[in-house]
Amino acid sequence: MKDPRDVLISVQSGLDIPTEATALEPIVTLSGMREAAIDFHEGLLAFSDTEVSVGVRDGAIAIFGNALRIVLMKRSRIVIRGEIDGVRMERGVPG
Repeated sequence: MKDPRDVLISVQSGLDIPTEATALEPIVTLSGMREAAIDFHEGLLAFSDTEVSVGVRDGAIAIFGNALRIVLMKRSRIVIRGEIDGVRMERGVPG
């Protein structure tokens, strides 16, 4: 039996549905170099004033910088503010 996610990806591709409409992939939104929002995360992995890392479906996303702080954390959305220096996405990292 096929994995339901594989079926959804196939339908999504065939119908040209935007990825964000199916909530299968994380969405990272940067507002300048002072704010980052990650939608569809799966929980906080690490937090300090220089790195915030969250698990996502197939890995992890880390935000690097200085004076980082979490200003919003909901079930599927996290917003980080501070001096953002970079973003790293890794596949296969346990989330």
